[in-house]
Amino acid sequence: MNAKDLILGQFDTMRKQLEAVLDGFPEDAVGRRFPTISLAPIEAVEHLCDAYSGYLANDRRNYRWGSYRLLSSDWESALKELWSVRGQAREAVQNSNDDAFIALAFDYVMAHDAYHVGQLAACRMACDPKWDPESLYK
Repeated sequence: MNAKDLILGQFDTMRKQLEAVLDGFPEDAVGRRFPTISLAPIEAVEHLCDAYSGYLANDRRNYRWGSYRLLSSDWESALKELWSVRGQAREAVQNSNDDAFIALAFDYVMAHDAYHVGQLAACRMACDPKWDPESLYK
């Protein structure tokens, strides 16, 4: 297994975890900030799109962090946008032979996904007591 295969495998694993926490998220809670959790779920989705866009930027050093805005505040549309932008990042890794670029996917995508899956899971548990947090690993 090479670095590209490892990163692509992690793209797939983290997508499953993101899907587990985001699919069926109570829509009345997606804009709500939960105590001690820094972002509302829709803000986390926007922030992840920002990280993926930063990864894809031609000039990462001058990328304006926090500049990404979702096209719609509708939850379903926001999720479609998340999967689209994240898919572009995965495709860029798939098509690249640049080891440094591939390695940066860990910082911009994998680490970000894992961190925010945890935040989103905490939000989901707070607003949806019937949600199974173990679903992240199934």
